[in-house]
Amino acid sequence: MNKITYLDGARWHRALVAGASNVLSRQEYLNKINVFPVPDGDTGTNMAFTLTSILDSTVQRIHPRTDDMLALIADAALDGARGNSGVILAQFFQGLSDGAAGVDKMTPESFARAVKFGAEY
Repeated sequence: MNKITYLDGARWHRALVAGASNVLSRQEYLNKINVFPVPDGDTGTNMAFTLTSILDSTVQRIHPRTDDMLALIADAALDGARGNSGVILAQFFQGLSDGAAGVDKMTPESFARAVKFGAEY
């Protein structure tokens, strides 16, 4: 079995598609368990809308570099953010993008740094 040792723009896009697919398939469940940031039962819907917007904006624009792909994802997330959970997701992607500035192929170490930026954004 081959180990993935880096993430580039194409791999980031594939990961985004896989993650979005999981959110979309569990949208109603996420709505049902929604208590944060506001217990209004629409977190799954808002995250699904935001992720679909990101996918629509990136499907024909896959960049080979990690930093360029994450910048595109972050911009698309901000443009398509819906509701509180969509805005929080967009903020995470912006922090992730900021943490990946100058990174062509992301290593486990640069991934950890970028996720930390995303969590703190």
